[in-house]
Amino acid sequence: MTDFHNTSLDAYEARVNRIEDLDLPAIREYIQEHAGCSLDDAIDWYEQISGRSVPEEQWKQIEEVLDEESAGWDPSDDDMLSAFGTKWHDGL
Repeated sequence: MTDFHNTSLDAYEARVNRIEDLDLPAIREYIQEHAGCSLDDAIDWYEQISGRSVPEEQWKQIEEVLDEESAGWDPSDDDMLSAFGTKWHDGL
């Protein structure tokens, strides 16, 4: 979803320290509601709701929240049933 305009703007804003702070509570809530989501899922979601791209300099912040929230995550019975017949299941 990024194009060269957004990327160059992000680089400029990073240089002058004008990158907006992330809404970490909203990201945390998304990760809690979508247990097992990936970093890319969280970034894509945030870009869609905020209307701006997340610069690579801020990916680490989202990754830290993802690690905190998914530390004790265990797939539910529904997650296990939905994975039946997939590559994940066949690898067991």
